This record gives sequence, structure tokens and C-alpha cells, in this order.
Amino acid sequence: MRSTPLTIAPLAACAVLLGCSTVPVDSGAGSRVIPPAGVIQGSALYQGPHPCSRDGHIVGNLVLLFFDQNDPPPPAGIASTAVNFGVVAGDVLFANEPRAAGSTTYCPKDHGDTGTITASAPFAVSPFAAGTYVIESFFDYTGDFLPTFKFRQLPEEGDVAGGYIDTTDAILHADAGVDYKPIFLPVTVGVPAGSVDAGADAAVGAGLDGGTLVLPPNGYVASNVTVSVGSVLPIPRPYFYVQGVTAPASHAASTPANPSGDPHYAPAETMAQDIQILAQPTAISPANVATFQASLVSMSFMAGVPTGELAAATDPSGPFHFQLTPSTDATSLFVWTDGTKVPENDLISNLLPEVVFTKLIDDPDHTLDPQSVTQQVPPTGPVVVLLGLNLGPKTGLLDLVGYPVKAPGPEAATTQINVLVRPVAICVDPTQPQLGATIVTPFLEGTIAGSSPPTQGALFDATVLSALHSALEPIFGTIHGPVQGCLPPGRYAPNFVYPTGEAWTVPNESGSCAPTEGALELSASSSSGALCSGDGGAASRDVLFSQGPRAVLEITKTANSSTCAKFPVPKACGGP
Repeated sequence: MRSTPLTIAPLAACAVLLGCSTVPVDSGAGSRVIPPAGVIQGSALYQGPHPCSRDGHIVGNLVLLFFDQNDPPPPAGIASTAVNFGVVAGDVLFANEPRAAGSTTYCPKDHGDTGTITASAPFAVSPFAAGTYVIESFFDYTGDFLPTFKFRQLPEEGDVAGGYIDTTDAILHADAGVDYKPIFLPVTVGVPAGSVDAGADAAVGAGLDGGTLVLPPNGYVASNVTVSVGSVLPIPRPYFYVQGVTAPASHAASTPANPSGDPHYAPAETMAQDIQILAQPTAISPANVATFQASLVSMSFMAGVPTGELAAATDPSGPFHFQLTPSTDATSLFVWTDGTKVPENDLISNLLPEVVFTKLIDDPDHTLDPQSVTQQVPPTGPVVVLLGLNLGPKTGLLDLVGYPVKAPGPEAATTQINVLVRPVAICVDPTQPQLGATIVTPFLEGTIAGSSPPTQGALFDATVLSALHSALEPIFGTIHGPVQGCLPPGRYAPNFVYPTGEAWTVPNESGSCAPTEGALELSASSSSGALCSGDGGAASRDVLFSQGPRAVLEITKTANSSTCAKFPVPKACGGP
């Protein structure tokens, strides 16, 4: 468990070394040396299969992830990192559970034990600034959770998920399957500013509630929080790679975000920041819809990893531990409809996983973020999200009318997902939720697809606009726009998100080398065809090139664009 750092040891060291000045007094308004902190404590309740064990210990731990209430993670929001996290050790949670003494992992469910167990243990996590938080949690059944790496920092198949949730609502929707999104309850840390309890030495909230909540001089403890986990995740994370991006580009080709033309950073696809698309056809026909669809940028994604990378990706002794089968086209990626429709047309089924593209930090010389994994967030800039339209294994929009697959399973398994990229950016500063989010698009009108003579039509009529706002407001809050403006240029990472909270993002660390791992080398001696040289001091390792920095969509600047001169990137999206 994580706790407030102790101060006894440093003070003792001062006494022994006799090299410290007068110990400061931690009192008085405005003179705090150690600021007050918030604590969230309670109990974690587990209901699920018997855990695995090895070497006399339980495999895995119960992980608690704390997010600002107004900035939750997907699919409810866009947070890419938790405010804080805590762990209840498996050995503590299952204190009375038998364990295997040998070096081989023993999982009761793999030996016919389909029973469940109930267990609980206390937790206490700190520090927290004054604010309101939600807790998402899961028991890491496989023991694979690593919070610092994208490819190991989220729950996966077999993990037992939950959080501090409305359990009554969860029971009422017990038959909803994986499409159910639990209601996460808020945990308040602090007292209202100006209240008697705040005192003169209160610490002003630094989170999304900054100023409205403060920490009293003695800190604040939010108690009696019961975190429940009991939903076993039935499918793996949505592993994918961009079709055709399995090796460096065949030749150097510079782009604004890769001016050197480095073939290791050549984007998978580009889209002009002032792209003009057609308006939806008023006369629906296969030809008119195909014409409309052709005006949009499209990308294709393949399930799992390429065959040559599969052994390294699944090697239990390696670092990746992807939950892939020997045949990546069988059970690694699922597509189904949640029963809703896309905002643009109430005939077209919305398919899962949700596909979005998130802007990465600007790093044209690849020195700040050589692995190309860092999302742009304040204070670097606003969060910018482009919306994808998931066609699943189909190739045409009309193929999504009455889409028949309504749950993940054998019928939903696919080898490929085709995606249309909407020329629409959602820009938001999650540290200022009161400002809401702004929709930005380079054009508000376009030629109606199939019209003769060519006729202009709105890209966002009243019906589409209302549906778009309704779809986005639960995630982003108040929606402004659409505002006419050019799209923010830069590199955008594709993300697949299941309603279970499982997600996959490329690029990720498995596809490149950190500076301490040396240079990336293409090598026939590597099972994946590439490795980190180890020149930086670390051991060499395989690299899954398909997961690396080429796997991006780049929004390119348009030189001498009259549209961008008249409608530049709005301030809400990081523009001037």
C-alpha cells in the first residue's frame, strides 16, 4: 500500500550527523513545511475465482486507480494517467488461501475449480490534494500489471474488475454483459473553502475542484470507502497494428512532424489540416455513399501482431506477455454493436471498440519523446482527440446497417478493422472542466455527395449536431461548436477502447527502444526481426516494430492555406 512518507528517519539522521540547522516548527498560517495531505481509506472486497499461486505466494495484487471525477479514463473520459494508485497485496487480500510452494504457477480454475471466493482487506492511500475522485480497480489475476508501461498498465482477460461503484445499479444491470458501464461514485477529499473546519492554514485544492475544496490544517481522511471487484473480464485487450507498418519506410520522406525523413518515424497515414470532405448524400444509394466515403481518410488495422513478432510478443519469459493465441486471426480482436447509432446517420450501427486518435506532444527531432508514446496534456497543450468511425471488418458504411453481431464471441472475432477518420477535433483542457470542450473542423459545408449539379450542404445539420453533442457530452462535458478552424497539426496515436475499460494504443514501448536501451537494430538473430542493442547499459531485447513510432496518423500543415489563414487552429486547440 502507498502511504504518506515518514519524516522520522530524516530527523534521526540530522541528530546523528550533527550537520543540520534548527528543526523548523511546522505551525502557523502560511508557514507549513509539510503541507497537509488527504487520505482515502476503506476496504477492498473481492468476489471471483480462486487466485493463482507460486513459490508460496499469491500471484497478482488488487490495484486501485484514483482519477479526478471530472477527468476519468476511457471509455467514460480521456484521462491517460491516474492521479494516484494503490495496491492491496494478494498475500494480504487472500491471507487464508492455500498457495502452491513450487516454482510453477498453479491456478485452480485451470484444474476444474470453477468456484468463487470472497475476500476483503483494508487499504489506505495518500497523498491527495483537495478534490473529488473516482476509484477504478481490478485484481491483477495474471500478475502482469506494470503501471509505467502502456502495454502492461491496464486490465486484461481474466482480471477481475470493479471499483467504488453503485452496486445497486450494477445488480440491476447484471445481464447487460460487457456493454455495461458501471456508475463510479465520488469520493470527496477536503472541506468547502471558507468553512469553519478549513481554518486559516488550509491548503487550497490543486485538483479539478481547486478553490472550492480545501484541506484543513490537520489534513483530511475520507473513510469507509468500499471498493468492490467481481466482474471477470472475458476478452483480451484489443491488440492491433496498422496494416503495412511492420518495418521502416522504404525510403526517406519528410513530413512536418518528421522533417528529417527518418524512415523509422514515417507516419502510417497523413491527413491535411484543412481537408475538405463531401456532405452526406441526400439521395441514399450505394454509389452516392461510396462517393461520400471516398472523401474521408481511411486506415486499416490488423488483429494482434504480425506472425514474425508473435513468438516474442507471447514469450512468458519476455517482457511483453501479450494475450494472443498462436493464430492471431482467431481470438485477439472483436467487433460488435452496442445497439446505438453513429451521430451522422440513425441507420448506421455504432461498432465497438471505439476508435479515437489522441495527439502526441510535438517532437519533430525525436529527442523529447523518441518512443513516441507521450500524449499531449496540459501544460504542454490541450488534449486533442480525433474521432474514428469503426467499420469493423466491412469496407462500406452501408454494410453497417442492421449490423447483426451484438456481443463479443466467435461471431465477433475479426482479423481486421477498417476505420474512417472524421475531420473533427475535440479539444479540451481537463484541468479546467468548466470551460468544456470545443469541436473544431476546417469546413462547415461541403458539396453534397452525388448531387447534380453540385450543390452545397451542411456537414452538421441540426439533427447531426444534436446527436454529436449527445454522444460527446458524457465524456467531455459541455460541448462548444463546431467551430470552423484548421485541425491542430502533429502526430496522433490510434486507440481502441472496449466498454470494459480494456484498451490498446500504438505506438507503445514494445515497439521501440528507450534511450537507456541503446539503438534499434534490424537483426535476423532476433525472433521479431528487430532488437534494442543494449548499448545504453540495459540488456538487449526484442522489439515489436509494428507497435512502434510509425503507427501514427499525422495531421499535416498546409502551406499557404487560405482556409487556415482565415480560420486558424483555434486557441482552445492550442492555436494562437
